[in-house]
Amino acid sequence: MNLEKYKELTGNDIPASKQAKFNATIRRTKAKLEAMLGFSLQPKNLYSELGKVQFEGHLPMLKTLDENTLLPADNEEGTIKLFPYYEADRYFHVDPFTNVYKVKLVMPINDGEFITITDLDNIVAKYGRDNIAKYIERHYEWFTWEWYRTYLYSYASNGDAGLMLAIDADWLNCYPDDIMYLWADMIDYQVNPNYGLASESVDGHSWSRTKEDQISPEDKLASKQLLARYAGPFGSVTRNPVR
Repeated sequence: MNLEKYKELTGNDIPASKQAKFNATIRRTKAKLEAMLGFSLQPKNLYSELGKVQFEGHLPMLKTLDENTLLPADNEEGTIKLFPYYEADRYFHVDPFTNVYKVKLVMPINDGEFITITDLDNIVAKYGRDNIAKYIERHYEWFTWEWYRTYLYSYASNGDAGLMLAIDADWLNCYPDDIMYLWADMIDYQVNPNYGLASESVDGHSWSRTKEDQISPEDKLASKQLLARYAGPFGSVTRNPVR
């Protein structure tokens, strides 16, 4: 969002005297929108593959790791993000994407790198509106490996084991129109001089805002439902299952 895009969405001209305030409001609402969705369109927490173990299921000791013993890393086709997982879930919830290329079970290490423990085949993404997906279906053979069950016996959960899913995908790099219109409404609400006021008296006349009007656009039920449609696993509007 910038001033030109805001004008395109709303038809409102912004005088030069108010542009600094509008730009500050765009940055503030952007931060809130990202927190609600749980991801940024310019992510910084990206990873790259250092290499693969020679034998599926072999967990290397990081303190004594010899990188020369690893098999070569795959070429990235999109951008790689890492996500925690629960192996019994039917669908793995990740950030929204338009294409997915590879899914791997990996061990993260320092400096934004990971080692692949095994590649996951038979990838099926669950696409929704506008060909955007945020769920990957668990194949029935995944996490049934003998080495995996044996390995997890030593840990209370897969999270304790330090393993994550690495997803090579084309991640959503622009907000859909319905979110952009909501963002414009968020900006309008915050730059309104009556922002935060429940009532006011002017020249002997008083007015009151309805309870609905006092709710910011992003906090209305319909808006939260909209954002939940696109939110990743870390979004504040995401409803994660209780296990």
